[in-house]
Amino acid sequence: MRYAIFVIDQVEGSASGDEGAAINAFNDRLRAEGHWVIARSYDDAVWYVKNIGLPYFISFDHDLGEDSPGVIAPSGMDCAKLLVELDLDGVIELPHNFTFAVHSSN
Repeated sequence: MRYAIFVIDQVEGSASGDEGAAINAFNDRLRAEGHWVIARSYDDAVWYVKNIGLPYFISFDHDLGEDSPGVIAPSGMDCAKLLVELDLDGVIELPHNFTFAVHSSN
């Protein structure tokens, strides 16, 4: 299955009304066409990789919020590190054409 993962926090309303509507429409279209899945946490992203396979593209948000009040959740960087570790350990093989982006304000 060829797909992409968008790893983003669970914060609602971080975009303006028009921005949010445009982002939602874009993501809804990609999901409907089977190209895009949204992982709202590190655990979601890991589940997709381990159960569906490595996507051709991942867009990482660095700050994924808190697991519980005061407990910082694993970040997009932690997701990227895990992919490298899995590749080095021979669990997965990152293809030569695998790409990623980081969409973060920090």
